[in-house]
Amino acid sequence: MSVLGPLRRRCLIALLGIASTLINPPSARAQTTNQDTSDDGQAFLFDLLYGMPDREEPLVGDSQLATDPGAEQQAPRPLFYFRTLAPLNYNSNAEALSSGGTRTAEGSPEVRLGFASQVPDLPLRFSASVALEFDRFVSSNSAEFDKIRPRAQLQYVDAEDDQAFSPFVGFSPRLDFTPTLDDNTATRYDLNVGMNKAFNFDGEFNRVPASGNTFAASRLRLGFTLIGQRRFREPSPASYALILAPSVSYRISEDWSAALGIEATQRWFERISNTAQENFTLEPVAALEYDIPESWLGGAEMARWFGRPAVDFFGAVERNWSNFSSARFTQVYAGFAFKAAWRF
Repeated sequence: MSVLGPLRRRCLIALLGIASTLINPPSARAQTTNQDTSDDGQAFLFDLLYGMPDREEPLVGDSQLATDPGAEQQAPRPLFYFRTLAPLNYNSNAEALSSGGTRTAEGSPEVRLGFASQVPDLPLRFSASVALEFDRFVSSNSAEFDKIRPRAQLQYVDAEDDQAFSPFVGFSPRLDFTPTLDDNTATRYDLNVGMNKAFNFDGEFNRVPASGNTFAASRLRLGFTLIGQRRFREPSPASYALILAPSVSYRISEDWSAALGIEATQRWFERISNTAQENFTLEPVAALEYDIPESWLGGAEMARWFGRPAVDFFGAVERNWSNFSSARFTQVYAGFAFKAAWRF
């Protein structure tokens, strides 16, 4: 038998691999993954801001951080809510490039409609929400895009202890569009399996006794969230990830509170053209919140109509390491955000 046949096949496979790499080079794939990584960091920032220890009773199921006051509480009744978050901040690297990214002001307003309810006769809470977000930059039109982000989650919550281990499963698609909600450029689907654990302390830094609602008694909250994730994406690449997010929050006074969270993510991307990308991302986020006093708004009833608004001041650094040099980047955020919430 001639050796030319197997030789031709090997040459053809090599040529196809080269062609595939030219069509979808590592740098192009890295830019796609960079944008997703950057937006994952922004979602973590938003979760931290949504999970601040406000003076009002928490909205259960609205944040994946363990220090969100409602993260491990049962929903006493079916709850609908509407939230708005309007951040304005400095971004050191709008395009999430390894070098030469644009320094610019950024505005990323989001509106979120959500629902939470207990599953009858079971210690399970179902929560769902859909968020609409618009990313806009003063000096980088290429980085602008819009997102629709639904989220559904089923979580075990102990009726007698909102500091217990609280496992959950979740599903969160995201649809990306060119401005304004014009062309659907990407779609991804995240399947999450995770767990929350919180440790609550009173004003004297003593552990708060177990109960189904320790919100009023808690001054300091420590906790962590652990998530295993499978992400499907069109266009590719899909990926697996392991996410660890420790956090701490503190109610300074009736009007002021503070929080710090760190998200560490190890992500493995599917192999394309015989190459596989691996990323490790670390993002610390700090926030200080001021709840606008009810007296400024005309009393408790008027404050409720205005959504009990608050102002958050925040800063964050996102650092991504990768085996692709073009996927290594750093982003620095600093700014403030207005937020409000209405419950029904």
